Amino acid sequence: MTDIDFQVAIIGAGPGGIAAAYYLRRQGINDFVILERADDFGGTWRDNTYPGLAVDIPVVFYQLSFARTGRWNKLFADGADIQRYHLSVVAQLGLREHFQGGSEVIAERWDDDGDHWELTIAGKPVVRARYVISAVGGYIDTKPGPDIPGINDFRGKVMRPNEWDHSYDYTGKRVAVIGTGSSGIQIAPLSHEPPRR
Repeated sequence: MTDIDFQVAIIGAGPGGIAAAYYLRRQGINDFVILERADDFGGTWRDNTYPGLAVDIPVVFYQLSFARTGRWNKLFADGADIQRYHLSVVAQLGLREHFQGGSEVIAERWDDDGDHWELTIAGKPVVRARYVISAVGGYIDTKPGPDIPGINDFRGKVMRPNEWDHSYDYTGKRVAVIGTGSSGIQIAPLSHEPPRR
């Protein structure tokens, strides 16, 4: 059997990765690493900062069951409040010592002879772990752009919720919001000037 680096590797440092780390510790397992391609915890709440970002159900349902708090300013908390909450849970649990940011897992391979997983990390050494927990979440930021004829010829600004350009001034410009998911619904009212008479 080959030596391993960690008993458990958690891939992803959003709410799922935070919860996985909590439950490992609760079972007495402290030999784990949290691999995250970004530089901090938080997942989608770290990555999305577009205007109007907020939970779309009462915030109490976004809390981790083991870290409930009554310290919310609004019933439908904004994204920054959710991110601050996640970072406070990370601090309370002392998870930074297990965190390896900038660690994008690009391949996972089971080694039958060594009885462990080998995780290939972009630009870093392979990580070997007996168990792997995938906590990458359901939000994928590599979605293709809209399949709209002529979109590549469009000379205006195109923004996606997870790539929001806060420096862009869209005052006086015509804005089209494509999509009616929660992001589109939250962005639409904030992306235009009041109607002129």
